[in-house]
Amino acid sequence: MPSGFLPYEPSFKRACVLIRKQTWFTKDWICKCGPWPSAAAPQCLVLKLLKRHWSNDDPAVIANQSGIFFSMWIDASDMATLHFNIHALKLRSLKGYTLESRKFAATFRSAFAQIASTWPKHRNDFGPQTLIQGMMLAPPGGTDKLLVDLAAKFAKASVVIDRLLAAAKKPPTRLKPQPVP
Repeated sequence: MPSGFLPYEPSFKRACVLIRKQTWFTKDWICKCGPWPSAAAPQCLVLKLLKRHWSNDDPAVIANQSGIFFSMWIDASDMATLHFNIHALKLRSLKGYTLESRKFAATFRSAFAQIASTWPKHRNDFGPQTLIQGMMLAPPGGTDKLLVDLAAKFAKASVVIDRLLAAAKKPPTRLKPQPVP
């Protein structure tokens, strides 16, 4: 990892430990942090939160290929800024659900509008893959508290995601009874 990330790496790791101790963090949740897109070629240091049923990806992998997740990161080109977003990638491929990205994004944003004023500087005028995105100043010594606070906000917003996924859940497949020979 580039040496520029070093002041922030302990804060990100501490934040992940603290987030896992929160009362809302159940076995359904995943918290992971590390260099993105890879340790060999890092562009940023990221902390991601998601629920297990929100993605088809390996929970240990930092670079998600599909699903819904919340990311907070420090970019190598601007380490004074903590960025955050909620992504919804390749929703049509999410196992167990029938989803359309644009409809999901529009419905999420409409529901999120009710709590948007409690979030720091953010926008939601992106395509369907980025549901919201924002940023705030990231002091090297206090970033872990910012990460934990943002994670708690996301935990509250996750109710909207769960409600939308519940409405899009595929019905269980029923096996046709086989005739007895």
